[in-house]
Amino acid sequence: MRLTKAIVDQHESLPKDILLKIKMKLESLVKSKQAIEYEIFDQKLVEVWQHFKENDLSSDTEVEFSIAQAVPPLQGVSLKSSSNPKFVCKISIAKDSPVEIWEADWLITYINRKMIRAKLPGQINNPQVTACLARAKRGDVISNLGLIPEQKHQKTDLEVKPVAISISKIRKELCLVINKKDALIGLTHEDVLKYVKSAADKLEKFQSLPIYIEEESLKEKIEHMKVGPESFGIGLPRSILAGFGSEDKPKEDLIDDSQLIDGEKIDISMKQKRALDRLYLRVSEDRMSCEIVNFDRQVYQHEKFECSKEWLLKQLKRFKIVEEAYEPHIEQVLKLMKMEEDLNKVVVASGIVGKAAEGAYIYEVYKTAKQEAAAETDDTIDFRDLHQTDIVKEDTLIAEIRYMTPEEPSITVHGKKVAGPAPEKFKIHLGEGIEERKKGQFWSIDYGVPQIKGNKIDLLKALVHIGDVNMKSGNIIFDGPVEIRGDIDLGATVEATNDIKIIGNIEGAVVRSLKGSVIVHGGVITTERGKVEARVDVKATFVENSHIIAGQKLIVEKAILNSTVHVGDIVRVY
Repeated sequence: MRLTKAIVDQHESLPKDILLKIKMKLESLVKSKQAIEYEIFDQKLVEVWQHFKENDLSSDTEVEFSIAQAVPPLQGVSLKSSSNPKFVCKISIAKDSPVEIWEADWLITYINRKMIRAKLPGQINNPQVTACLARAKRGDVISNLGLIPEQKHQKTDLEVKPVAISISKIRKELCLVINKKDALIGLTHEDVLKYVKSAADKLEKFQSLPIYIEEESLKEKIEHMKVGPESFGIGLPRSILAGFGSEDKPKEDLIDDSQLIDGEKIDISMKQKRALDRLYLRVSEDRMSCEIVNFDRQVYQHEKFECSKEWLLKQLKRFKIVEEAYEPHIEQVLKLMKMEEDLNKVVVASGIVGKAAEGAYIYEVYKTAKQEAAAETDDTIDFRDLHQTDIVKEDTLIAEIRYMTPEEPSITVHGKKVAGPAPEKFKIHLGEGIEERKKGQFWSIDYGVPQIKGNKIDLLKALVHIGDVNMKSGNIIFDGPVEIRGDIDLGATVEATNDIKIIGNIEGAVVRSLKGSVIVHGGVITTERGKVEARVDVKATFVENSHIIAGQKLIVEKAILNSTVHVGDIVRVY
């Protein structure tokens, strides 16, 4: 839901039909068996509504948040109560459950609703459930895993850090804790990763096992919080899963190491049991490679272990590895398996590395922007204005880095296109009045004239036009001083906020200085089609058949002939 201050101000109170409509929609999903549970976050909506009502905010202030959560059928999830007072319940997920397509919010809502129906107190710990699903997606067995209740963080006050890292050595989990809304201001993805990786290094040394960082999930949740109720302080403190360690042997699974396989009791370790029908794979963070992990060579000795291409392909497809990624490796892996070699860290799939863009150059965006804008309008176009592309306003995209040969994207082991290798650095020197707002895009921060020479981009505050001002050059309208090194021809317009200096003549043109003077080194012949106007003085060699308006003085070296003159002070002819 997106809610704005303007929408809230249109109502005296929260419209009751909003929640009713949402509930009816969710009930229809349950009735059609598209959902098995749902939850409406009505309290969150009330708090956001009250915040808008009680605070003096601009009308365009808005927040985005989930108002409800529907849960589709979750095959293979089972919950049961726990005799251990530390746990609110225990969860198991069948090994053939399609966890790859599940979302953590589905599982969280499902468990909470089941607890409410069973009249169990409290709520589960959201980061732990998120980690539980992440482990299941990596191939870990989730069997009778005890879920702890939601942890109550201390209230936010001046002594609490705005953002912190919480580490659980027992559960092998890292959580990012946002305590204050101020923490979201200026918090970058790079800052978050720096905090998390530092904590992960410490936990790895303590646990002696790898910690997997939820990089993309972290980034997404932080961005949602920046535009959500958390930006108002609602729902804080909030804890988000940042990383977790993947156990080789979950403690619950070690209770009984003897299992029945096809009716025969075999004494075999849990890791070996899982390896009989499942290969454990680790996909790199950039999704460009996949390797075997947690492999026990003793499984080769077991008669139930299958070593075939079909079995290996089944494991790869379980992780959604595409054929293009595994095809170059599969024969080598099968060869190693037949030789009963150790498969740990053996690469079974690799992505296709793209090509970096080449031939960087500066594309002058501002030169084409005006023509494109004019092409989209039905209004009459003055071609002199159309040609006037050298002058830009504040917040104009001036230039961007483009490439003669575009980038070829990389393709991950899952078949998704991602950014290719970074191109060679193309260093740009920025002058005054220009800033880089997005990577490779350069914007004006003032009114002026862009100047691009080599790899340097400047914004000039004084406009110097070399040559005549005519149909070819276009009109000149500039916020600052202007110098024309040529004539201003019939029908042209030159307007500036400061002084206009003309090293040439004015012939049938309109020249206007809004705050300064007009200084003409040659003569002025405006005819009835033109006019020269200045807030301060007008100076010229001669004036003939012209219309002149000067706020203060009109100074002429030779003569004034057949002209209409309006001045605020004096007319002086030498």
